Parts: sequence; structure tokens; C-alpha cells
Amino acid sequence: MDKILDKKISDKIIKVLKQKGLNQTFLSTLLGIRPSSVSDIINGKSPWRLKHIVKVSMAFRIPLDILIYGKFKLYSYSNNSIIEEANENYNNLISKSKKND
Repeated sequence: MDKILDKKISDKIIKVLKQKGLNQTFLSTLLGIRPSSVSDIINGKSPWRLKHIVKVSMAFRIPLDILIYGKFKLYSYSNNSIIEEANENYNNLISKSKKND
């Protein structure tokens, strides 16, 4: 992974740890690595490994795509325009099909 992406992941994980009242020592236990290794990862000296990101994702129930990339508008269920557009396209197909019968 690149350093910018690693930094974004670290920022999200730090935020989650703070919200839960946890620290890097807890994270090192969760990941099965030394606290100094966690510090190196968080501070950008070492990259995140996918297996560690997966463990964090599973432990805190954060979907991997959100943990790695952030929220995407495509996945927002509050955006009804996507649903409305799909419904309109479906209705148009049904109308065309009936006209051709």
C-alpha cells in the first residue's frame, strides 16, 4: 500500500481506538505484534499489512472498503436517486416490452 493510504487507514484506526477508549497496546495484542511495531505502522514508518487490516475490520465490525478507502456515495442507502433511477429504467424497459408485444 502507499504511504498516503496507510496514513488514512491509521487515522481511521486511531479514531476508532479513541472512541472505544482503547490504545495502541490493545491494538498490538489484537494484531499479535509488538507495541513498537504498531507505533511504526501508525507513524508511517512501516506499511499496513492486509492481514492486520482484516483483523481490525473484523474486531470493530468496520467494512474493509470503508476502512481502506472511506465511504463511497454509491454505497449510501440514503441516496434514493440511485434507487429511483433504477426503478425508472426498469419501468421504461417494461413499457417498451409491452409496446413490442
